[in-house]
Amino acid sequence: MGLCCAFPVLANEAETLKRLAQCRQTQSSLERLDCYDSAWQDSTPHAIPAGQRSASWLRATEQEKGRETHSTQFITKESSVEDIPQVVLTTPALGIAPPRPILMLSCIDNITRLQLILHRPIAGRELPISIETDKTRFQSRWFSRDSGYILEASRGLQGIREIQQLFGATQMTIKLQSGEPRWTFNIQNIEQDIKSFRQACHW
Repeated sequence: MGLCCAFPVLANEAETLKRLAQCRQTQSSLERLDCYDSAWQDSTPHAIPAGQRSASWLRATEQEKGRETHSTQFITKESSVEDIPQVVLTTPALGIAPPRPILMLSCIDNITRLQLILHRPIAGRELPISIETDKTRFQSRWFSRDSGYILEASRGLQGIREIQQLFGATQMTIKLQSGEPRWTFNIQNIEQDIKSFRQACHW
């Protein structure tokens, strides 16, 4: 292998090692595992059999399989693990043929997550996006997880602030900086629907 080919490989390995070192500082065990998974991902998306995708991807798709009507209201599932409450809300994208992308809000291990679940992987690790509702518009940067099958907002206070900006709106559209693709979701009554979610994640 020539030097011209070796340098990019070494650079990628150095970046991966740096990210793995950062993961060790993560206190939550589940969040640390997610961090390790993300660090090992290639920035180029590749097909992964559905059964081998992440717990978050499987959680969202399995929950949507239980949708019994053509309603696009949030489905809410509440459970607990070792007395720690878990709340998951999902809703499918509008105007897209099945299998539809899914918007998922979850409180797992006391961590607030806002995620876009995809059936076709998307390239990139950190993606500039815009979010538009009938009430507001704002810019953000979301992160690629699960080899491009999940886009995820920042966790913690930043993610909470993004969710709060959705209150009072009836629809939201997520789109990449390039304008395409874009995904639109029904979020009517979101403030009411996530009451148990907020209680579980203590905000």
